Amino acid sequence: MRSSPQKNDLGPMRRERLLIACLTFTGFLCVTLSIHIVSILALPHYFGDRAMAYWSTFATDGHPGLRTDPPTGTAPPFEDPALLQGVCLYDLASAPFRIHATIDPGQFTSFAFHRPSGDAFYAVTDRAAQQGKIDILLMTQQQFDEDEETSEESDDTSHTSAAPPELRLVSEDERGFVLISALVARPSERERIKTWIGTIECGKVNDIAHDSIP
Repeated sequence: MRSSPQKNDLGPMRRERLLIACLTFTGFLCVTLSIHIVSILALPHYFGDRAMAYWSTFATDGHPGLRTDPPTGTAPPFEDPALLQGVCLYDLASAPFRIHATIDPGQFTSFAFHRPSGDAFYAVTDRAAQQGKIDILLMTQQQFDEDEETSEESDDTSHTSAAPPELRLVSEDERGFVLISALVARPSERERIKTWIGTIECGKVNDIAHDSIP
């Protein structure tokens, strides 16, 4: 009879400990995600006027070039080791620029558009995906106006009716770069995510088709 009050007292204590554990874990996740976001936005500024030249060393044609690990002691102080980053260069002088990606469900990914100085003027995450895909078209203001005029004059919309909607952006600069950052939640996923980044397409609009749904 005397032991029952002690058992009843354990219930609230266990619930309190569980609540504290849940709050601690939630706080840890928030802090971790904040560190990832700060790293994504701050890293290009670390290189100042050298941003364009620095990221150009990793760029490849048609797909993001993966940023390699910097030599020991040369990495920025706020670099996030849990991020894999790929870079695409854009040059709008002759044609708009397109990024196309099939998003891996549950994979945190961001696409940040930067001016040559490293300043970011737009960013979007995997949560903006439509039908599992990210399609972004980057243009100058003149290219955008011409495209809008052509679209209004054309009566044939069959080529876009079945396609996922694309996001259209206007850039003040003809040249710049796009950083694709992917979070590596577990070390065992690192190689898989590297391969996935390599499947992203980026380049002049005529070289990359706007996907349509079968």
